[in-house]
Amino acid sequence: MYEEKSDTHQKIIKEAYSKAVTSDAPYVNGEQIMATDSEAIFALAGYSLEGLAEIDSHILEHNFACGNPIDIARINQGETVLDLGCGTGLDVILAAEKVGYSGRVIGIDMTDEMLTIAQTKVDSLHLDNVELKNAMIESIPLENSSVDKVISNCVINLSSDKRQVMDEVYRVLKPGGSISFSDIVIGDNIPKWILKQAALYATCVSGATQLENYLHIMKSVGFKNIKVAGFKTYTKEEILSVLDLEATKIKEGVGEFFFNRMLNAVSGSIHSVHLYADKS
Repeated sequence: MYEEKSDTHQKIIKEAYSKAVTSDAPYVNGEQIMATDSEAIFALAGYSLEGLAEIDSHILEHNFACGNPIDIARINQGETVLDLGCGTGLDVILAAEKVGYSGRVIGIDMTDEMLTIAQTKVDSLHLDNVELKNAMIESIPLENSSVDKVISNCVINLSSDKRQVMDEVYRVLKPGGSISFSDIVIGDNIPKWILKQAALYATCVSGATQLENYLHIMKSVGFKNIKVAGFKTYTKEEILSVLDLEATKIKEGVGEFFFNRMLNAVSGSIHSVHLYADKS
């Protein structure tokens, strides 16, 4: 079984997401590293802002997304859906509406503060078909072949062992089940010195891999009918507004010249992707 790692990477991610939902200024080591423009995040992720307007505003707070896995997941009434890294619960709530009272939605996340907010939202909507668990996505606390659909939104890239995540997803999926997830992928031309910047860990850049690597991992695990259901390359402006590089103190730390060099180096090489695959 996967054992929780205590390396700097994971500590930064946990601290960042914890502070992102418990304070107005989510800083880690003096750097504000979490995106705060929810409307920009939702629009770029592919959610219908008009549709989301029907949900109470507090449910839309503190959400971090790079896609909309609900749209591609083909969720049916009565199914069991697992959300990896459910955060503050938006996709859990949307999935719960689709599975109905006869279905079940399980959300797992490693950050207590986010789960607390998610549980408050779930309780306010009286969603008895939702269960939230504190767990690692590398060690899913569910039985073999117990889930119909797995969804995830900009989370798997945060794991340092993506193969283990995919192994676990395949294990818990029923035969004929599927995974639908959105994530950040990067080009292979981004300099390693940029990927080592601590402030990029929790903004889904430093932990990201190439699309080809994702496809290779999924195929080797056993997934079939693997499809790239969506692909978007972020512009410089989108990188600054959604990944919040401009809001960090990286520029202050490395200077404007190196900051601009960093931005130019990642421009055109950061993408959001939506992947779908079946378990045979």
